Amino acid sequence: MSHKSFVAIIIGLIVVAILAMLVVSQSRREVVKPEPVMDDQSGEMMTPEEVVEPTPSALPQGKINVQVACESALMYTTFTDGAAADAFVAECVEGKHPDVIDRYIESLGVDGATI
Repeated sequence: MSHKSFVAIIIGLIVVAILAMLVVSQSRREVVKPEPVMDDQSGEMMTPEEVVEPTPSALPQGKINVQVACESALMYTTFTDGAAADAFVAECVEGKHPDVIDRYIESLGVDGATI
């Protein structure tokens, strides 16, 4: 086998591989039309384009768990030992660190007035 025929075979294999990749990628790009879904409130059929996902502000709001809010502050606050961290959480639950609660509410992405 000559050098020229070897190079031609390699180039041919590369071209075949590229064509195969194009065929596979094109088959993955085929768009499948989504099925209609039933609206829970109105009972009407809706196309997926009409379905609106609720935003955090549209979700039902409730009270926050102060213990969870205070414990979440342990992620961004440093303490000398576990006893100091426990004391901080206890003080926070008592209301001595309102900034922690405000930061927790802000991290939820909701308006504090709605809670």
